[in-house]
Amino acid sequence: MMKLQTLATLAAGIALTGVAFVLAIGAFDTNHAAARTADVDADLLNDARSNFQPLPQDMATPEFPITPSRVELGRKLFFDPRISVDGTVSCARCHQPALYGRDGLPKARGAHDTLNPRKAPTILNAALQFKAHWRGDRENVEDEAKQVLIGLFSFINPDYASAMARINPGIRTRSRRITGPRRSARSSARS
Repeated sequence: MMKLQTLATLAAGIALTGVAFVLAIGAFDTNHAAARTADVDADLLNDARSNFQPLPQDMATPEFPITPSRVELGRKLFFDPRISVDGTVSCARCHQPALYGRDGLPKARGAHDTLNPRKAPTILNAALQFKAHWRGDRENVEDEAKQVLIGLFSFINPDYASAMARINPGIRTRSRRITGPRRSARSSARS
């Protein structure tokens, strides 16, 4: 019994000595560790600045300028589920503003509760991407917005014209005034 108590006391003493040693080294090394961290942070920041440019003020292009009327139309269309084949899916279903433009699900769900093969990507700063969509087969976010209307998993409309027919007539008129006359489904699919 005496040996067991002695071993326990010895083990506790060694553990306390180790803790004290670590604390002592930490107290002496704090300034060095902080300086080293600051150097690493500065190097990382300089590296990032040499590889990336600051974000632009907005995502406007000559072809797609940002105007108050386009922003208003975009907001209405983004949150309107009537454009989907079953009237239940809006862009906001999979790209929720409160979740940083995602839905947080392992795989997104479209019209008729169709399971998408992938997660919904964030749409934050998506207009800065040189290609859009998971496969990179969309020229820009405007092309993506059109193509998703007739895709197999999200809005599931048979063609672009039937998707446009689902939109409230007032929004359709406003859309034509802002974006120009509607193109045919075939030319829209190629854009």
